[in-house]
This record gives sequence, structure tokens and C-alpha cells, in this order.
Amino acid sequence: MKADFLSNRPLGEDLLDGKSQDYVAKAIKKHMEEVDAEKNNVNTLPRIIGVEGTWGSGKSNMLLRLQDKLKSNYYFFTYDAWGNQEDLQRRSILEQLTDNLIQKELLVKETEITILDTDLDQEPTVKKCSWKRRLFTLVARKSTTHDVTIPKMESSTKAFALMLLITTIIPTMMDAMKPDSAPSWYLLAILGATLLPFIVFYICKKINKWTWCEMWKMYQTEGKTDTATYTISELEPSVTEFRKWLNDLADSLREGMHLVIVFDNMDRLPREKVRQLWSSIQTFFAGKDYNKVWCIVPFDREHLANAFAEENAAAEKKLPLTNYFIEKTFPVVYRIPAPIITDYRGVFKDLFNKAFGVRDEQDLINRCYRLKHPTPNMREMISFINKCVSLCHTWENEIRLTSIALFELNKDIIFDDNKPDEVIVSGEYIGKFGSIIENDEKLPVEISSLVYGVPKKKSAQLPLKNLTEKALASKNASNFDQYANEQQEFFVILDEVTSGMDSSYLDNAINHISKIIRNNVTEDNLKLIDRIWLRLGRVYLKRTQNETSFRNEVQLLMDNCYKQEQKEDIAKKFLELFTTSEKNQHKGEEWFMTYKGFDAYTKENAINVQLPETILNAENFVDYIISAKDKYINYPIYCDNCELNVYVADRIKEGVDFSDAIKLLKDDVRYDLNDLLIATRGIIEGKT
Repeated sequence: MKADFLSNRPLGEDLLDGKSQDYVAKAIKKHMEEVDAEKNNVNTLPRIIGVEGTWGSGKSNMLLRLQDKLKSNYYFFTYDAWGNQEDLQRRSILEQLTDNLIQKELLVKETEITILDTDLDQEPTVKKCSWKRRLFTLVARKSTTHDVTIPKMESSTKAFALMLLITTIIPTMMDAMKPDSAPSWYLLAILGATLLPFIVFYICKKINKWTWCEMWKMYQTEGKTDTATYTISELEPSVTEFRKWLNDLADSLREGMHLVIVFDNMDRLPREKVRQLWSSIQTFFAGKDYNKVWCIVPFDREHLANAFAEENAAAEKKLPLTNYFIEKTFPVVYRIPAPIITDYRGVFKDLFNKAFGVRDEQDLINRCYRLKHPTPNMREMISFINKCVSLCHTWENEIRLTSIALFELNKDIIFDDNKPDEVIVSGEYIGKFGSIIENDEKLPVEISSLVYGVPKKKSAQLPLKNLTEKALASKNASNFDQYANEQQEFFVILDEVTSGMDSSYLDNAINHISKIIRNNVTEDNLKLIDRIWLRLGRVYLKRTQNETSFRNEVQLLMDNCYKQEQKEDIAKKFLELFTTSEKNQHKGEEWFMTYKGFDAYTKENAINVQLPETILNAENFVDYIISAKDKYINYPIYCDNCELNVYVADRIKEGVDFSDAIKLLKDDVRYDLNDLLIATRGIIEGKT
């Protein structure tokens, strides 16, 4: 499949049916030629033109059309304000402009530079020079320093010099110490003292491996003077220097040639940068006319309004201030009109055919694009097509171009709230294009491949699988019942997802899967559900976390496990998790409600499991009696008789009324309350 990227640079071609850009270019050409033909410069308009248009409306493209029409006598230099926003504006403009004119060999005359003498009493010197030399003086200045190299003595040279010094001193000292009658040993001493330095030096020479040449380095080393030149950046040229420079450039241009400076991409600058550049344009071009130099400034009025007004200013206050700046700066403003609707269709078709060749899908994609973007500009259309080209290169022929275009157009819907799974499963990815694009079986699969970056054979079930996994990991309500009715592959995915599940998500799985209405499920899928419930039962049997009550999730699990044996195993596991924890962890009321609910459920469902006997402390047992009332005797929950008597007696002393509990227990043969009655009688007598 042909898929070629489109250039996003202006081509200088008016692709619109109305040819509005060509009309504007012709009008500007006529205006510029008439002004330059006027001999009386006093009455002519300043050579500065504004070109108004929204972002991407084709301002840069129109200027290329204008450049082509004026190429014989006008040289266009485009200064990219956005690309040079970090530079010093004045210096950057002059540097790039001059260097460009030098490269194009349009400066045919020499220029002059002024050289300042270091002696302030001397007059500055003006010299003729080339523009290349003058450009160097603009961007930098020089400072010269002199460095003198002083020889350094080597260690061998120092040793040799010391030896010579000692050799001359020792004989002199020995001669001064000479006795009147010199014995023979004295002559030997003089000879030894004289030779001693040589002997020491010879030993050092051997140890350090000196050569005889090294001893003469002191005399071979020469002093040296170095001259170093350092280049240091200058600051911005002054207003006077900037204007003089432009005038000199105009005077040096080839005969009959004019210069057009275009300040492009201003509408991409931050607000502070826009103000700075606009100030420079106003100062150097709107307030001063140059004989052969034109200035053209494309701008977006809305962007300027945000730049000139205060940051939080109301919209009605922004526009008047912006209009003032525009009228103050430009004597003439040309507007790039928006294309008409028929232009959009035709331009998109031409761009599409350049990228993909003639294809049947063009009209369908064209309609969808214009429905999503009723008033696009050229740059936006090229950007969209290039994104589709990029995906075509990635997927080659695996994914249809229609699906790629739909994905690019509806990215905002697909990735809204970072929930692409839900959007794909629900079909919302098609957005407003349901009446244009057929939502066949391939479309959600191809959209899934584009979202997740996996082949179609792997992407078909991926969104639903992700949704299922997320649901099982959350307590929030799920759409399992809807998926079961609408997504044929849901049960296969559910079977796969639950196959490796641990007990941490068990309760969520029980609640979500129990919402599936079995009457709406096919026989094959019912078998899958039964297998899933048995698997969940096995997961519960491995549970280690204690139970605190006979929860609804445990009842649902036993309801849906079709094997009676597994139901009994789950019931026993529940009792184990509830009763094997610290006995007094549960209050008496919790014991009663849990045993009551469990006993009723197992009897109703014919689950043969016996409640285990449980011994509670006196406090929880009394709470159990008060909660269960006369039904306390139905369940095997007991308390130590002695502990019960002591606890109740102590609480009665504190003024607690246990009369209801005593009435229930007094006829229970399992408990002897005589000690309690004696204690109670003593309390009563004590009070009387």
C-alpha cells in the first residue's frame, strides 16, 4: 500500500479552489512596486506590511507565492522568530541577514568600519572593508595577551651546577686551613676533596640514569613569547547602530535589488517574546523607513490579543488594545481569508491522493475528517494524514486505512479517562461516525491492535480481558451480566482470568460472577460457569484469613457450587476460619448471629455439617445469652460455671442488671447458680 509522508513546509502553491492566497499575493506585489516606483519618498507609505490570518491559514504559503512573483527584483529573507527566541533579537537579525546576503553575493559594494584607538585623545579611524569583515566586528570583539615562557632547570642540571660550585669552594677552604709544614696526608686530602663531588655526581648519574646531554639543558632551553587572541560576545547593537547597519545594507545591494525581511512564526512565541519582538519591529521599521528595505509581519490577531493584554484580562478588553497596536504599527494590513467548504473537500482529496494514491476509502475518510473538524487548516490536514501514514508504515497491510483514520480521529474518545477497554468493548470508539463507517467484526479488533500495539490475533480479546481483570480487582459494580449477553468470548476470557486467581480477589469475583443470569447463557457457557465456580470454591478452601461472620459471599459460593461434596467442604472451611481464631475475638452477639445464620442455611440446603462446641469467656457468654434469649440453648456455645458465677456477681456489685440472663439460666441444668445466689443475697443484706 502506497503511504508517503507529506511535507509540512509551505510549498508556495495555492491548492484552494478560490485561489484566495494568489489574489492576496498579487495585491501585495502591486502595492510594493507602486511604493518603490514613487520618486517622492516624503509622501509614500512606510515599507512595512501586516499579513493577518489564523494559525495554519496559509500565511507562510502566501508569502512564498509573493516571493515567486517578485523574485527578479526583490530578495526575501525570512527571520524565524520562534527558532531564534533564545537569541538577542537585534544582533541575531543583523547577523543572519548580513550573512545570508553575503552568501547570496547580493552585497556588491564595500562598507566601512570605525576603529576606536586606545588613546582617547586620538580620533576614531574609519576604514573601508568587506561586509564579511564588518560582520565579524558585529558579532565579536578581540583582546590580545602576551605570555612569556621561562626555562625550567632539570634536576640533572641542578646537580651538575652544585658539583661545580663545590669543586671551586673546597680547594679554597683547604688552602686556607693549610698548616705551615704540609704533611703528605694533606696533599691526599686536597685531592680527595676535589674528586669527591665528581664521585657523588657519577653515583647519582648511574642511579637516575642521567645522560650527559641532560646536564646541558639549561643552556639549550630558549625563552618563548606567546600571543593569544580571545573572542568575547558583544551585547545588543544600539538603535542607532541597527538603523545605520540596515541603511548601509540597502546602499550596498546590487543595482535594482530590494530587500524584504519577513518575521515569520511570531504566533508561536510566548507572550513576553511577542512583546519584545513587536517592540523591535515598531522601533526599527514602523518608525523609520529604509529606501530599499521592506518588512512583512504575518500575525494572528487572537494570539496578539493574548500577548498584549494582561494575562487574566476579559476578552472585551483584549481586542481594542490589540487593534491599537496593529493600527499603530502597520499602515497596510492584508488578510488571508478562510477557505470555503468546497475547498476543504478538494484540498483534503488532493493531499490524501499524494500520500496514499487514489483509493476508494478517500471519500469516506474525507467525510469523517470534515465532520470532526468542520473548519480545518492546511497544516492540520497534513498533520492528520501524516499520522495515518506513520501507522500504515507500522502495520503495513494488517490494518485497514479506514480503521487507522477512525483511530486518529477519535483518540480523544478512546483514551478519555484512560479507559480504552470500556470504550472498545462498548463500541463507543466509533463516535459520531456510526452512520458513515460500518462497525463490522474487524473494526473493534483493529482498533484494539492500534491501542495496545499487538497483532490482531492477540488483540481481539484484549480489551474485554483487561476489563474483566480490572473488575475482579475492584469492589465496584461491573457489567458482567451485559458482557455475558453481548460478548460471545466473555466466558472463555473469564475462565482464563480466574484460572490463576488467588484469594485476595475471591470476594470480588464471587459478587461479580453471581450477577450473571444463567437463564440467558448457552449450554456450553453454563459448563464454563460451573467450572469457574468449582475453581472459586477450591480457592476458598486455601483461604487462611479468619472469618468474622457468615458473609453473603460464602453463601453465594455455596449456592453456585453444584457439587454437594464441595459445598460441605466450604461449610467446614468456614467454621474452621470462624472458630479457630481467638475465641474471645468475637462478641457474644456475633457468635449467635453467625451460628444462627449458618445453621439455618445448611439445614435449608441439606448441607450436613455439625456446629462445633465452643467455650466462651463469661463476658462474651453473657452477651451471647442476652442476644439469643431463649434460643441460646440451640447452639453448642458454653461457659465455665465458676467463671460465670464470679463474673455476674462482680457486675451486679457494680450495679449492672443481669436479671434477664439469670432468668434464662436458672433452669439450665448445665449451670449451677448457687454461688451466684449466695453472693447476690450478701450484696442485698449489705445494702440493708
